[in-house]
Parts: sequence; structure tokens; C-alpha cells
Amino acid sequence: MKRNKLKSFTIIEMLVAITVSSIIIVMVSLIFLNYNDFFNKFVIRNNKCSELFEFYYLFSKDISESDEISSESEKFRFEKDSIIIEYEFSDDYITRKTNSNTDTFKITAGDIKTTQLTEIPELISKISFTAELNGDEIELLFKKDYEYDVQFNHSIENGD
Repeated sequence: MKRNKLKSFTIIEMLVAITVSSIIIVMVSLIFLNYNDFFNKFVIRNNKCSELFEFYYLFSKDISESDEISSESEKFRFEKDSIIIEYEFSDDYITRKTNSNTDTFKITAGDIKTTQLTEIPELISKISFTAELNGDEIELLFKKDYEYDVQFNHSIENGD
């Protein structure tokens, strides 16, 4: 009797193929996990940058559009016509309150300094503070140039 031999792989060949496949799968999964971790850190850093830029834009806009800026400890008040915007600085965040909205920025701000207007000490002409972004401290400086009529009206109200 003649036996027909089937062509097949030996057990050793199968073990080698499974071992090589396992090594490739582990390498690909490690690359994926490292990339995923890097991407998540990038998204977190990007969100922090976006939040700081959004705050910077709104704060700059509010300073430039306001008629008067006053402060009380770590609160700033911007007035323009009937609109009042208040910023409150706390340890871990900054809040911005308008007549109808409240925005909260998760920004750590420190070393807040203000400079009063020489002619009218109640009004603020400069605000500076440091903000932390991804472990780095960034110095932010904002300046308000008052219109002559604001200074004039303020001096008339105070009887100067």
C-alpha cells in the first residue's frame, strides 16, 4: 500500500512562526502605547495653551475697550458704558464675570502688580502678573491708555 504524504508544517516551524508573530505584536503595541501617551500629553498642553491665549485675548480686549479700570485686592473691575466686567484672581483659577456670563480659566497667576494713573490714583494704568504654563512662568503685562475725556470727567467729578 502506498501512503500519500500530506504537505504540512512541522511543530517547530509553527512555534517559530508564533514566536515571531508575538514579537511583532508586542513591538507594535508598545509603539502604539508610547504614541498614545505622547498624544495625550500634547492634547493637555495644547488645551492649557489655548486657555491662556483665550484669557490673554479677552483680558487685552476688555482693557482696551474699557473706560475705567479699578481694583480691590485681587479683583479688577472694567467699566464701559453700562457694561461691567470683573476679573477675580484666586490661587488656581481666574474668573471673568460679565452682566450675563461667568468664565473660569484654570490659570495659576501670581505676583500681581498694578500701577495707578498718576493724575487719578483710583484708576489703574498697568496690570502685570506671572502665569504658569506647563511648568514655565510667563510674565504678562497689560497697559491701559486712558482717553483725555475720561481723565477730564474724573477730575470734574472730584472737584479738581
